[in-house]
Amino acid sequence: MKIKSLLAAVSMVAITAGSANALVLTNTTSGGTLTPALELETPITPAADFGDFAFNVSPNGTDRFPGGANLVIGVTLPTGVVFTRDITGGDIGGVASSATVQNGSGQAGTSSVEFLAAIFATAGSGAPLTFNFPLSLADCPTGSLTVTVATEEGTPIEEGTVTADATNAVFAGCESAVDGVVTSDEATSDTTITLASGYTALAEFDPSGTPISSPIILGAINYEIDPLVSVSRTGTAAGQPLVAADVDAITFDMVFEDASAITAASVGQNNGTASFGVKMGNLFRFNITDPNRIAEMLDGTADNFRVTFDGTTVIPTQTVSIGNSSVSFRDTGLPDLIMSEPGATGPLDSLQRQGREFGYFDWNAGPAISSPTLSVYRITGLTAGDTVDYSLTLENSNANGTYSGAVTADSAGEAVLVSTTMPVPATVGRFDVLINLETPNTDVDIDRMMLKGGVVSAFNDGANNDQEDVLEPNLNDDDN
Repeated sequence: MKIKSLLAAVSMVAITAGSANALVLTNTTSGGTLTPALELETPITPAADFGDFAFNVSPNGTDRFPGGANLVIGVTLPTGVVFTRDITGGDIGGVASSATVQNGSGQAGTSSVEFLAAIFATAGSGAPLTFNFPLSLADCPTGSLTVTVATEEGTPIEEGTVTADATNAVFAGCESAVDGVVTSDEATSDTTITLASGYTALAEFDPSGTPISSPIILGAINYEIDPLVSVSRTGTAAGQPLVAADVDAITFDMVFEDASAITAASVGQNNGTASFGVKMGNLFRFNITDPNRIAEMLDGTADNFRVTFDGTTVIPTQTVSIGNSSVSFRDTGLPDLIMSEPGATGPLDSLQRQGREFGYFDWNAGPAISSPTLSVYRITGLTAGDTVDYSLTLENSNANGTYSGAVTADSAGEAVLVSTTMPVPATVGRFDVLINLETPNTDVDIDRMMLKGGVVSAFNDGANNDQEDVLEPNLNDDDN
């Protein structure tokens, strides 16, 4: 055996012995791991060019490859990632003095390549194999970059295989480049249908019940572009994020249960330009296409929803929400983007009438319970013969929301509600309920009894504290 071969053989024994050793892969691409946008049209034709990606592989992070050896090196890209052009031996370097591509692998549009590489006879300690591949994205990537290294005879170097992890991956999984959220402002400003107006006007109250002199704001929508999600490799080291010019339209509906009293609805920043919805029955449809308004909508600053009312039409208690929402993208230019994606949806501030509020009362049986324990609510203090509207707000049920009805007082000023016949959906089983009597009468009260199999249990006030917690907009005897 020649001295050179003998040295290579000795080095090979050292590098392949011991299962505790491993290959180490390091992503050396400027900007590191790149996160592609879900908004890219897949399969991408032509595949989006995401530029060159560089990484190193070394034995155990600090050890040397066997000098003078020939190594078979395989590289497999994540699913969805392909080579932009045919790979050549010049795409591998470092301690590799020369390399050739084997078995017809590494062609443009494929995702794996095999090299036969010769290692410098005097490979230094810790000197890695270096790789630099031009990569394109054919689809959202899944899986990881994997590299195998073995001798020409098939003996693995160290453990033979290394797979990129989350810290050194070439690509992360796709994420949305545009994020949006709808929020209610109930925590800071409660929109209320005022009793003094005969329930024809809206007003804002802070959490303590103090009226706020402000526009009627029901909540906000907040869109922003994620700067760390890319549609191409150009631009910054982390790639090119989506820009406002990539968006053609932002659309959504503001949905009321009854919008007959609402004259206008708008969305906009406090000191910016507002966009107005087109009233269509009980909803206002927004279709924002002006580039300047789109840029404002995408800047990460909340855009408030404002409404106006006619002041003469009675407004029922109701929920308000944003639905049918989408973000539409440009249909020309590269990279190719999807036509649209769902936008932000969610509840806004509900509209609730002022009045006398009682509850929450726990553990009610609804119409869907076959053998219920009835909750019977006795309402007292009403004016004899008066019909009083009320609202029910359900929680901890399969149909949370606000529902409305009316009771008529008898000659003694009393009325009765039964849980199984309340105006709630027929599918409701168990529920907790907040009852709001739409009356200024401070003498009204509600007590509950439980009825099961002919046995009556006095539950009395149930949720009541038996105290006068007078809170505007609701006069609340039953807090907590």
